Amino acid sequence: MSSVEQLIAKLDRRYSSRRRELTALDLSIQSADSDITARTLLRASVPIMYSHWEGFVKESAGLYVEHAYSQNKTGNELNSNLVALAVKGKMIAALKSKKTSEHEVVVKEIIRLLEKPVSVQVDAPIDTESNLSSKVLREVFRSIGLDFRGFWETQSTFIDRELVKLRNDIAHGEMRPVTRATYRALSDFIRTALELFKRSLEEAALNKVYLKATTENIG
Repeated sequence: MSSVEQLIAKLDRRYSSRRRELTALDLSIQSADSDITARTLLRASVPIMYSHWEGFVKESAGLYVEHAYSQNKTGNELNSNLVALAVKGKMIAALKSKKTSEHEVVVKEIIRLLEKPVSVQVDAPIDTESNLSSKVLREVFRSIGLDFRGFWETQSTFIDRELVKLRNDIAHGEMRPVTRATYRALSDFIRTALELFKRSLEEAALNKVYLKATTENIG
């Protein structure tokens, strides 16, 4: 069984390593010895910062799900979103099949999980679709029982227009220039978002948000 302290320690390690790289990137841009180097680093910073955004959300949410599954709770005790994640792979396979037998497998698995402790090992339970837009982020929040309202909802337009679109444009070969002001806005958002998401997961674990009775009316 994973303790809250163990989860927090894992989140801290992953958060710290990403913060160190973001700090190194910041120092490199500040100490660029020519305009062309600065312009190149500013453009390169966007996919790097985005990778920390998507990567941390995906891996840390996955750690939270693993923690919830390790608590020896039955499907009847867990929030339904976590039960759905536990059978997601089987559900996807069943949807591709017209065989009743395949659909029956899913039904039997759900019934089994409702009565017995959910201790399944789920490979990559959190799907960020390689494009962590606000729409995808909202789905991630719902899948693990976090509230999307507040900071995340107010930042939705920024996420879509300033972060995801710019990253996609640069990654797909467009010569989009990145100003220092744009870089600073993105860097500030990434740092704030990673810290806030980490804290939200820690609080969710401490408050046992993964249990059914604690996650009603999530936005």
